[in-house]
Amino acid sequence: MFVDEMYREAYNLKYWRIFPSFPSFFLLPGFGLRPTLTTSPYLTDSVFDSEDPKQMSDYLDNGIELCQRLGAKYLLVKTRIPSHRAVLEKRFNIPDAYVTTILNLEPGEDGVWKRVHSKVRNQIRKGLASSPILEWGREDKIADFYEVFARTQTELGTPVHSKRLFSAILRHHPAARFVVAYHDARPVAGALTLIHHQVLYHPYAGTLKAYRRTSVNNVLYWEMIKYGIANGCTVFDMGRSFVDSGNAMYKRSWGGNEVPLFYAYFLNGNSRPPDLTSRRFKVLTTLWRAMPVGLAEVIGPPLIKRVP
Repeated sequence: MFVDEMYREAYNLKYWRIFPSFPSFFLLPGFGLRPTLTTSPYLTDSVFDSEDPKQMSDYLDNGIELCQRLGAKYLLVKTRIPSHRAVLEKRFNIPDAYVTTILNLEPGEDGVWKRVHSKVRNQIRKGLASSPILEWGREDKIADFYEVFARTQTELGTPVHSKRLFSAILRHHPAARFVVAYHDARPVAGALTLIHHQVLYHPYAGTLKAYRRTSVNNVLYWEMIKYGIANGCTVFDMGRSFVDSGNAMYKRSWGGNEVPLFYAYFLNGNSRPPDLTSRRFKVLTTLWRAMPVGLAEVIGPPLIKRVP
């Protein structure tokens, strides 16, 4: 799978391929003395080409053995397949924290437009009235996309990935494209899109805070939807959100349906899985937001590579 070489190239991560129809296990440096083991780091969930419970059980046996042998803090397996949960919950801790939103694109542009909430349709119209210029590209758009991405991630309090990751994605995924929105020749919003098995993904996206009032973010989403339809996609996977969060409610307003994500932790002797809503994480997030973007671009990649 392209993700194996992509992550090795971008962050020099070690990985183990157990079965051809199951994702690899990646070793992340983690924080402190113990590394972490995960499937498909930095993505919403992992691509499993088999739902066979026996194969899943054997796969998890291998993962647990690897986790214990490497002394990893925990093993994280990400999946959305309901039948996997029954196998995972026997030995894994599964917090019900995340969902993804799936938007059906099969009705076509007119059909999807009718399903979008009237408030969002008005925001799209408002955004289009400000006359943003939207452009698609690959290597020629990395710099403009990254300018937006680095700033928006810092504003959110999240360490930013390196440009090397996005260059590696393009090299290993021929269908990857960036879409960037411009106001007065300045990049103000952007997203990376991927197409896999007729599903459109946008794993990374952002809009500059000063331009959100123009509703250009809604124009960006609508542009991606039209792109997915034009390229034969049947669904748009709108990505991970915390259950009942503002982000989740926003995605629902586009007419999508929520699908539970199962983030399963084999704790390897630890008492609980990491809590991204804890006071400690909130303090760190607040401090990161105050960081100059240029500094965040330097120290962000060595930190984010440790977070699954």
